[in-house]
Amino acid sequence: MQLSAESFNDLRSAMDLHRGPASGHSRKIPIAPVLLRKSPTLSALLGEFTPQGMQLTLPESFQTGEKIVAEFPSRSQPVVNLLCTIGTVERLPDGQWSYTCEFICTISASHASDAAEIHRISASMLDW
Repeated sequence: MQLSAESFNDLRSAMDLHRGPASGHSRKIPIAPVLLRKSPTLSALLGEFTPQGMQLTLPESFQTGEKIVAEFPSRSQPVVNLLCTIGTVERLPDGQWSYTCEFICTISASHASDAAEIHRISASMLDW
């Protein structure tokens, strides 16, 4: 999924991210693993942010293909929840983990922690 230009600009503006090359935005965002084998909500450092996905850094380890829900501030609504798939995984020298994440779709707050709903969405997209 690619965010529309309007949605992308709304999120970027709400997070006070500046235009330009990916320079590491250093903004913390809450994320929630879909399979709650970890803490229900984690704080991730947002790096590159594009209409297709983002780069995150955090101390928790995830596997390629795992699903997370990232919560973003928005100017047009209270928050925007994006269901994402973990892409590449890299262990950093400081012990943190770096991830690329691809956006799958927006998901309502009421479904953001519903693993069955997220599985249904993912299965319908043939990527589960």
